[in-house]
Amino acid sequence: MDSATQVAPFQHDGREAVQCYVFTCSKEPFVGYLLKYSPNCKVELEKAHALGAKIPPLNPTDIFVKKPGDKVWVLAGSSAGTALTQVRCPNTQDQMAEMVLP
Repeated sequence: MDSATQVAPFQHDGREAVQCYVFTCSKEPFVGYLLKYSPNCKVELEKAHALGAKIPPLNPTDIFVKKPGDKVWVLAGSSAGTALTQVRCPNTQDQMAEMVLP
């Protein structure tokens, strides 16, 4: 298992690994969306982690999200990204899913 402090995306077993946000609707957990940072943002976050410094403010144009299985990443701060991160229960779209914290 890789360290939780690694900044996405990073290489794991020869493939790109990203952050995974897990949700539940009182049953089985499921992946609501995936997240990764731009290359420049990744470098700045890695520097902050290495120095034990506070995470710098992030530019919304440096954060990308997508649903599992989607091909296209969208800006997290865009209307599409905002809608994507408002995770609803798969069987009842009127109910918001609950994020599972580590």
